Amino acid sequence: MFANVVFDCVYSQIVSSVILIMAIILPQLEHHLYFPPPELALEDPNGLLAFGGDLSVPRLIKAYQSGIFPWYSENEPLLWWSPDPRGVLFPDAFHLSKSLRKFLKRTSLRVTVNCDFNGVIAACASVPREPVSLEAVDT
Repeated sequence: MFANVVFDCVYSQIVSSVILIMAIILPQLEHHLYFPPPELALEDPNGLLAFGGDLSVPRLIKAYQSGIFPWYSENEPLLWWSPDPRGVLFPDAFHLSKSLRKFLKRTSLRVTVNCDFNGVIAACASVPREPVSLEAVDT
């Protein structure tokens, strides 16, 4: 259910003074909310799955529920990733160990779930690194 258009990007890496270049062919996401199965993500670069689409809240929710996340840089296409292995916490199966419980009692850190999406995105955008787009935040 994705477009037959492919994205050819040049992935280069310097190895022992030799530049390796390879073309990557990825499915392009369009307007409908669909992602290829994460099992189809590339091994190199690890987890690259698709490109295109948008950062709408329904698409982000579908992506995160599937273990997929967006990452891109300004003036570059939106890339979708699902690296292997990927850390996933299942709240119903989570066990809080004694040592973690003690740590949480002694620290000012707080663990919350689904409390401030816009605040998290804004905080991530304020950290100096590759830019995090505020496009995902509802204004």
